[in-house]
Amino acid sequence: MIEYEKPSGGFPVWLGILIGLLGLAVVAWGATRLAESFGGGPATTIVAGQSVIVDIESGSSAEDIGNVLADAGVVDRASQFESYVKANGLGFSLQAGTYELTTGMGSEAAVEILRQGPELKDVYTVKIREGLWVSEILQSLSEQSPHSVDAYATALLDGSVVSPLFPGTPGSLADWEGLLFPANYEFFEDAAPATVLQKMATEMQLRVEAAEW
Repeated sequence: MIEYEKPSGGFPVWLGILIGLLGLAVVAWGATRLAESFGGGPATTIVAGQSVIVDIESGSSAEDIGNVLADAGVVDRASQFESYVKANGLGFSLQAGTYELTTGMGSEAAVEILRQGPELKDVYTVKIREGLWVSEILQSLSEQSPHSVDAYATALLDGSVVSPLFPGTPGSLADWEGLLFPANYEFFEDAAPATVLQKMATEMQLRVEAAEW
């Protein structure tokens, strides 16, 4: 009679492998969270080189200013800005006011501008409500700014305004439907049509990236 060896009573090999993989995943997740905690939270997505207007309120701390700049995409992390200011003893030299800065410019460049104080420029506000077609958005912008509808339309179609949400080359205004975020925006009086529209396109991109799917 042939005798068959009974399986051992230990864990199956596949179960051990599965537990090991789960353990590695937990370790990787924990390391990411730990890195974020030391870095001041997840980095803000930045579309570099875009003009943005930020308001620094009187009495703002380095932490407060860092949060404003990070939200606007001027610096990558608020904590990095705060650390730079404190390390160089510049907290009391930063001036309140309205500034035109550039996304991705970094802490050092932003601090230099904030130490000099704001330029005295007129600022205007545009209010774009939800539910408008692109043609209606351009009409509304024209009524609230120094630029014509044609100037805004040209900026959308000649490549001056870009959006990763539409990677191709726009052939008509219809290609921009749903890509300009409706909100209230502030611009300096000399802001070009492309600057205005790029701000709206970038804001839509950031909202989409921040959405929890």
